[in-house]
Amino acid sequence: MTPNQYSLLYSLAESLPVISSHEHLLPDDVQQGMDLYRLFEKSYLTMLRTPFGRDAQEHAQFLAQCRHNSLFFWL
Repeated sequence: MTPNQYSLLYSLAESLPVISSHEHLLPDDVQQGMDLYRLFEKSYLTMLRTPFGRDAQEHAQFLAQCRHNSLFFWL
C-alpha cells in the first residue's frame, strides 16, 4: 500500500462514526437480580475455568489467579 493510499484509507476510516457491535446487554428484568457472583458467572471469566467460590477464602484464591487477566481487568 502506498503512503497516499494509506492516507486516503485512514481519512475515510477516521470520518466514519464509531459503532460498538460487541455488546452483551441483558434486558432490565434480567439485570434486576444481578449480583457479583452472577456477573462473573455470565461473563467471559468462565473461560478461565477458575471458580469464583462462595466464601472469602475461595474468593481470595480466585482473585490471586485471575486479577491480572485482561478478562477480569476489563470486566
